[in-house]
Amino acid sequence: MRKSGFTIAPEAGTQRLRNVINKNLNEEQILNACRLAFEAGWESIKLYFMIGLPTETDADVDGLVDLAHEIHNVGRRVAKGRRPEVTLSASSFVPKPVTPFQWVGQERLESLYRKQGRIGSRVRRGVRFKHHECETTFLEGRSHAAIGVWRPSSSARSAWVLDSTGGRSTSSSTSGNGRSARRVWIPSGTPTATGPPTAASRGTSWIRSSTRSGSGSS
Repeated sequence: MRKSGFTIAPEAGTQRLRNVINKNLNEEQILNACRLAFEAGWESIKLYFMIGLPTETDADVDGLVDLAHEIHNVGRRVAKGRRPEVTLSASSFVPKPVTPFQWVGQERLESLYRKQGRIGSRVRRGVRFKHHECETTFLEGRSHAAIGVWRPSSSARSAWVLDSTGGRSTSSSTSGNGRSARRVWIPSGTPTATGPPTAASRGTSWIRSSTRSGSGSS
């Protein structure tokens, strides 16, 4: 049976940067996995990387091209009688809410384009370079609750008080200090007036919104 593509995601081109992002793969493991794939009959290896990662340098960018070339060389040695192909796919890093890098600024467009050009100029025959449009990635980053900015966009800052008038269940209580608390839903990762968001589960955050009860109220 003919096998098409085998996919692996080294994420970064050097061990230093893989350590930074806590990617528990070393180069020996990556090359060995690709060698086994070629030996098992796969003809195409797809590699997924990110550019614009925190602390990334040009040496890290060059490293992902060098790794792709080395994987292609492994394929040429192992896949005798076949023509191995390696696809180097590089997307741009986007800081995401509730992750270790949520407050890291997104890299500027001109820098991302420069790095894409650097990769494209260094790839050789046998390695195909694919990348995403930088503008699309930049818009994705802005949609994630304006990371690093205390004043988020109106669309991301929307919150809804759960009450019976909206057809939703009400969850309220009165504490001993005379404050009634209602649960408010805010999209996970949305910065609040008091600071960065706390850890959330399953994409939502529950916070308590307290209001002073009037005298004699039930």
